[in-house]
Amino acid sequence: HPILHSFPTRRSSDLELAVRYANGDIDRRLFDLGLADFAVSSQEFRTVTGSIGLRPSPNLRLLFEATRVIADQRPAAFDSHGRDTSFSLRAIFDF
Repeated sequence: HPILHSFPTRRSSDLELAVRYANGDIDRRLFDLGLADFAVSSQEFRTVTGSIGLRPSPNLRLLFEATRVIADQRPAAFDSHGRDTSFSLRAIFDF
């Protein structure tokens, strides 16, 4: 009996493009109870992430991501601007 795989065969040079959107909301009661603080956190935020992935070989995947966060308040974590952009480069090895 042949072994059946439930995942597609990985090929080199596969290119991936992705865009993700997320909206987060922290329960206002956490701020009322003192467990969260508007000075360093935000009650609501949105993120947009764009990704480009490349698989140069069947066992290696390279991924570049840019993430933009928009907070309703202006937390100190974002230098009181309410917006932040970050970038990441990942190398993922399949064994």
